[in-house]
Amino acid sequence: MIRKLACLTTAALCLALVLPAAAKEEEKAAPKLPPAKERAKELTKKMKEKLQLTGDQEDKVMEINLRAAEAVDHATAVPGAGRYDRYNSVKAAQKQRDNELKGVLTHDQFEKYKRLKDELKDKVKASGELKKKSG
Repeated sequence: MIRKLACLTTAALCLALVLPAAAKEEEKAAPKLPPAKERAKELTKKMKEKLQLTGDQEDKVMEINLRAAEAVDHATAVPGAGRYDRYNSVKAAQKQRDNELKGVLTHDQFEKYKRLKDELKDKVKASGELKKKSG
């Protein structure tokens, strides 16, 4: 009886130690994003500053950014989806957003948007390479 109790206690202790570690690993694997509406609002605000959007453009851009953010949330929440599938879904949402923005922004605004987007992509890529070298 004492032996069974000791085994159960040991098993419970092991679970208590393993479960929090597993939860932390899961948190690392899938960082939490702010809500889609918040992300869309922040992105629209930045675009308004950088691209000098008109009031009408700002409203349309907000709708487009919100749809894209919701599509990203949906893509990353699909149970059982692999990393590659999620990546492709996010890329498709970004491409859709870019196509919709073409119809709202002027030619000059869209060219500036693409240039800023490419600069950001380069910064992210450089920081990722820096992490690899230091890690």
